[in-house]
This record gives sequence, C-alpha cells and structure tokens, in this order.
Amino acid sequence: MPYYEKRTYSGPVLECERYYATNGGRPVGSRNEQESTPNQDELNDAQSWRRLWRLINCNFRKDAGDLCLTLRFKAWVSEQEAYRQYAAFLRRVKRIRSKRSLPALKYICVKECQSGWQHAHLILNGGISMEELTELWGKGTVWATMLEETHSYKALAKYLTEQHKPRRGSDSPENAKEPRRRNQRRWTGSRNLEKPVVKKRLCRPVTIHTMPRAPRGYELMPDFRRDADRFGNLWLRWTCIKTAEDDAACTKRKTKRKVA
Repeated sequence: MPYYEKRTYSGPVLECERYYATNGGRPVGSRNEQESTPNQDELNDAQSWRRLWRLINCNFRKDAGDLCLTLRFKAWVSEQEAYRQYAAFLRRVKRIRSKRSLPALKYICVKECQSGWQHAHLILNGGISMEELTELWGKGTVWATMLEETHSYKALAKYLTEQHKPRRGSDSPENAKEPRRRNQRRWTGSRNLEKPVVKKRLCRPVTIHTMPRAPRGYELMPDFRRDADRFGNLWLRWTCIKTAEDDAACTKRKTKRKVA
C-alpha cells in the first residue's frame, strides 16, 4: 500500500498528515455492540475535540464579535424541558437577527447536566449584545465572553468535549456530571456551518529524515509529531497557520482582477 498526504483546511489552520495506507479493522457495515475500552475512549475523545476544533476554526473568530455563552436555569428543570428552552432561545435569536438583516445564525451547542442541574454552552456568531442575549434567554443567568484572539480554538474545543459530559461520569462530588448516554451526540450545531476541506494525494514514504514543510502562504507551527503505527510504518503530522501577508496578497489580486 502507498503513502498518502492528507491536508485538512479549517479556517486559517492547515493540518497535514503523511501516513501509510493499511487495510484492516472490522468489516464495513458491521455494528459495534461492545463497550469501548479506555484506550478507545481516549481516541474517541481526541477525534471528537479535533472535529469540534475544526468547526470552530471554520465558522467563528474574535474580530467578527462572536461569543461563547453559558445558559443556566434559576430553577430545576428536566432534561426534556431544558432542551425545549434551548431550542426556544435559538428561535428568538434567529428572529431578532432576521429583523435586523444580520447574517443567518450560526451556533454550536454543548448540553450538560451537573449535579442534577441542566445548562448549555453555546458558541454564536456576533451581532447581538450580551445584554440582549441575557434578556432573550430569560430563564436564569447567562455567562458570556468574546472568543479569544487566537489562530485556533483547540483549548476551547477540548474544554467543551472532554471536561463536560464524560462517557462514564465523574466520581468527584463537586464535579458530579451525569454520564453521556451510549451514542449520544457530544454537541449539536446549525446546518449552515462551514465544514473543513480535506484533500489527499500520494506522497513519498516517511523516513526519519523527513521534515514537515509549510506551503506557500502558511507558517509552520513547531508542534509536529513523528511516530509509527502498530505495523511499524512511520507517520508524520504537523500544523500550519495562514499568514496575514497572504490574506492581504489575495485581496490585492482579487481587486486587480475586478478593476481589469
């Protein structure tokens, strides 16, 4: 089997991976009925926060005024009632955005129950003030912060997927989160979220001398990894960030084409 290079574009972040393609695993279409092992749980967690991280990179940023909210209730409610109130809140936000001719609502929602109390974490696109969002919620308190000035939101994605709703719950009394049900989604999102773009191509085999490279317009991050799979085949992963100079150059080229 050959070596492949996979490039995943999510906003300003470019993830590159070179790996040896192998055939293995359970038959296609078969259903997995067994409980995940601790090692598999760790892999699932890593895949989950990586997918969420890419979605945030593609759709949200600080310079657009996007927000991270925590919705809490002032009184105890059931899980079904909490989900109904979250949906009603999002409908009210959509309605006010439509009245003001703002871009369509984009959101990612992570629901959680801690010590029997329901609450939710949301990432929303900007345009509505924090005071108005608190008034639109109207069921309790709202903790709102603007997204940080960063090229990626890896820490935020880890916090939302790993620290909340663990698969088997938590034994800590002050952090008594209910376990996530089997096959329960870790988050939900609007249908208009932009998805990462994945491209694959054949490449040369990875050796101990193979070093990562940043394509034109990108800057190489220092946290690259080289390791081997269970068959002893080397793989290489690295991350690149789009440079501001490249954005300015693209804008200049587009302007020239329009003038011409």
